[in-house]
This record gives sequence, C-alpha cells and structure tokens, in this order.
Amino acid sequence: MKKLIGSVALAAVAAGALWYLNRPTAGGPPKRPPALVEAAPVVAETVVERINAVGTLNSRESVVVRPEVAGRVVAIDFDEGSRVQKGQVLFRLDDSTTRAELRSAEAELKLSQLNFTRAEELVARGTVSAQRFDEAKSDLKVKQSQVDLAKARLDKTVLEAPFGGVAGLRSVSVGAYVTPGQDLVNLEDISTLKVDFKLPEVYLGSLSVGQRVRLQADAFTAETFDGVVFAIEPRVDQEARSVLLRAEVNNPDLRLRPGMFVRLELTVATRENALLIPEEAVVPEGENVFAYRVIDGKVDKVRLVPGVRQGTRLEVKEGLSVGDLVMT
Repeated sequence: MKKLIGSVALAAVAAGALWYLNRPTAGGPPKRPPALVEAAPVVAETVVERINAVGTLNSRESVVVRPEVAGRVVAIDFDEGSRVQKGQVLFRLDDSTTRAELRSAEAELKLSQLNFTRAEELVARGTVSAQRFDEAKSDLKVKQSQVDLAKARLDKTVLEAPFGGVAGLRSVSVGAYVTPGQDLVNLEDISTLKVDFKLPEVYLGSLSVGQRVRLQADAFTAETFDGVVFAIEPRVDQEARSVLLRAEVNNPDLRLRPGMFVRLELTVATRENALLIPEEAVVPEGENVFAYRVIDGKVDKVRLVPGVRQGTRLEVKEGLSVGDLVMT
C-alpha cells in the first residue's frame, strides 16, 4: 500500500514538472524544450572519381605462324611454351628443290650477262642492230627476276618469329608435309597485355587517353594490376550506346594470360579539397537532394548539388561550405 502511494506521488510530481515546462505563456502556445540532434561537420578531402567495368585481356601481339609455300618439315628449332626472340627460326622446310631452281636461274643469268656484254660491245662498233641490243638487255632483266624469285621461294622455306614472345603448342612434327596457310603454332607477346572494355556513352566527356585503370582477375583475387588507357574507339556503338576503350597492362612475370576475364576500375578524375558529408545527412526528395544545416541552434534546409560517393560519404559540389554542421 505504501509503494502504491509512492508511485502515485512520483507520477504527480512528474506531471507537474511537465506542465511547468509546457505551461501556457501569455498570448502563445505551450512552451516546448529544444530538441537534441546529432550533427557532423562538412570536411574537405581528396576525392577520386572511378567507374567500374569488365573486360577481357588480349596479347600485345598475336599471330598464327603459317607457311607460304608447301613442303616437308625438316627441322623445328624451338620448344613449345618457351620464349622466342624476334627473327628466331621456328621451322625449316625441305629446300632441295628450291635450291636447284635457284642454281638453274643463276646459271641462266650468267649466260644472259655474257650475251648482254657482247651485244653492248657490238652495238658500240655498229656491227649489231639496236634491236638485238634491246633484246639482250630485256633478257638480262628477265633472268635477274627469275633469280630473285627463286631466292624468295628459298627464303620462304625458313619460318622465323616476326616478334619476340611465347610460342604455343605446335600442331606438326618433323617429317610432316605442310601446305600454304596451314596452322603451325601460335606466337603470343604477353610481356604487355591489352584489355578492351566498354563504358556507357554518358561518360564520354570524362574519358581521355592516359587515365589509370586498376584490374583484378579471379585467378589472383588478392592482387590488383595497374594499367593505362592508350586508345579510345572514335565511334560509339549505336546498339549498346557504349564506347570501347583499350588499356595497356604490364605483365613482366607472365602471370596474366590472354583471354582472362578481369574487373576494372577506371579513374576519371581526382579533385582536391572536395566537400564531404555523411550519407545519413542526405535527404532525397524526388529528383532533388537536401541536407539540414545547423546554424546557431537552428536548422536550415539546404538543397545540394551532389557529386560522387566516397565510401559512406557523399561529395557536395554546391550548397555547403567547409566547417558547416549538418544534421545526421
């Protein structure tokens, strides 16, 4: 009974205190205590604007080595999967027939040179017609071209690496007869890789050659690889409304391989002294964004021009100043 009387008395005291704080004033509504709010200052920091995309890695240079003449493979001068230098011999074809053709053409050329020399002496003495001299001169040119042709055919029996790179898996063995255009081996220059990726055309005004990209591959989830945009396709894809970019990525240890899927992060801008506020302070209303600024114990609603999100904070381009307090 005593506890009940005490509780009633305490409630009465609390009711009386509440009435006193909110008692009517002359000519106005009841007085209310000021509300307590949490606020955070507007800070200035460096903001990095990035765009995410996906892409595919490609070799810096890639070619399938194919013969231009038919013949039997007599030598293979490289190891599969090994590095080769530019100009290194990869395959040798049987050149016995071609060498015989060259010797025959050289013999005919020698005879033609002797005939031309005699005709040149005789025409100087006036004992031979100019027509005979022209015929000898023309025959000399024909024989010279036949020698050049035989030499070119002989050169094509040796297949060299057009650039330095890594040789793939060969598809023929010594003794195999190959035909013009037949695939023999892939050659890939992967010391530097290219990555192609697309971005929506709305970003076109923010793109430029030289921008940095950061890549991540599923095979190396704990690592990132840096690259640089070196080319932008001048034509926009009409169907996808996107623009194609190509970046270059160094690959000195050859861990990244052509054909790999990668995720990219393209840095399009870096702004010093950008204004940032916590996301909790942002109040979206339709297409507009607002924040409540605290000034001298009062709250003022301010319309913002937002920038990019930086973690859990939002960049503010217009509407606030450094040091302003915003209600969170």
